[in-house]
Amino acid sequence: MEKGLFIVFEGLDGGGKTTIIKDIIKNNRKLIDCKKIIYHKGFLPENQLGHTLKKLESTVIFILGLVYISNFIIKPAIKKGKIFIKDRYIQSIETYIPENNKLYNKIIIRLIKPILLKPDLLVYVNVSEDERIKRLKKSLDNKYHRELIENPELIRIRDECYNELFKKSIEKKISIDTSHGKARNYAERVNKIIKTLS
Repeated sequence: MEKGLFIVFEGLDGGGKTTIIKDIIKNNRKLIDCKKIIYHKGFLPENQLGHTLKKLESTVIFILGLVYISNFIIKPAIKKGKIFIKDRYIQSIETYIPENNKLYNKIIIRLIKPILLKPDLLVYVNVSEDERIKRLKKSLDNKYHRELIENPELIRIRDECYNELFKKSIEKKISIDTSHGKARNYAERVNKIIKTLS
């Protein structure tokens, strides 16, 4: 049986994670059609449990959602030789301001993190602050995007948190700065790495 892969894309909103992932998927249409690549965004499962938990949004709920996804969705997919692409994982919760500063959230993250599936590849996507704000302004209907635009210090604090987590990460990892260039170029770079890992 072919080896499955678990690939995580992380980074603050507006970096280009989802755009790069969409380009990877578009260029691997055959794998998508035969359900070889599975894509999941967010912290909750896309089933009845996820819909129920969404009404109770909190850091603890998101962490529990990731535990469920890791053990009951990602692991079985990897065992079947699938390539599982995750848009946001535990790092997004670890860097979320101000929730990550609450003691009980820190304790829960520390307890839960070791039982989450470790990615085969961690892709950290970043962009300059000016470019990020420009991109975030295109989606002002998103409450958190408005908050970041109005409080650029949050962008800086979260970027620092992400950078620290990325440095400490033991997984195979790459950092991508999307300030200049097209998503296609970054997607091709990640695709090459995926091929070497599969």
